[in-house]
Amino acid sequence: MGVIDLVKEFAVSLPLTDTIKIRILKDKTGFDVEKALANAAADKAPDEPTTSASTTATTSGRRTNTNYKVVTKNS
Repeated sequence: MGVIDLVKEFAVSLPLTDTIKIRILKDKTGFDVEKALANAAADKAPDEPTTSASTTATTSGRRTNTNYKVVTKNS
């Protein structure tokens, strides 16, 4: 593991808050510390419950029955 990899790892694990250092690291290595910190925060956040398709399908759509008049043709 090289020095650059260690710098990247520590920039995320020990949040780097100095904007000048963040900008220099991005210019030199192409590693975006702000995005990495945002991704790390999103990983630690609890997942929100998702709604299933079956519950949305039952609550939407036609709610009344249509009354069709059935006509039979007698020959």
